[in-house]
Amino acid sequence: MKRKWHHPTEEETSRIHWRSLGELEGSGEFKGWLEREFPQGAQELELDETSRRSFVKLMGASTALAGFGVACSRPLEHLVPYNEHVEWVIPGKALYYSTAKPRLGGLGCDPLVVTTHEGRPTKLDGNRLHPAVSGGSTAFTQAAIL
Repeated sequence: MKRKWHHPTEEETSRIHWRSLGELEGSGEFKGWLEREFPQGAQELELDETSRRSFVKLMGASTALAGFGVACSRPLEHLVPYNEHVEWVIPGKALYYSTAKPRLGGLGCDPLVVTTHEGRPTKLDGNRLHPAVSGGSTAFTQAAIL
């Protein structure tokens, strides 16, 4: 059952609250806008079978079902080892490469040291030996391997 709140009348509270200067002034323009925005009898037009609670339940169920559709259809990926073993790659031991990544605005490059494990980059660091950055890197650089 839907509750209807009955607020006390202005005579009972002895205070008059207003929401805008137009309401305080009581102009005809404001009263016309108020009537257009909140017409008389609008509360009676609400349908009983669609309540706020049923709407929230429906939205919660649709969100849960949308989450199941995305999470359950993840493709399987298999890591394939080398066909012919590369002599300088030792499983479990990192290799380091010096490289550069273009900056976001196209003004120069960030010198980097890339840590790789079995051919896949795992960490990007600023090159400490380069005088421009002295070992620092940006958040965009760190996010480049994600």
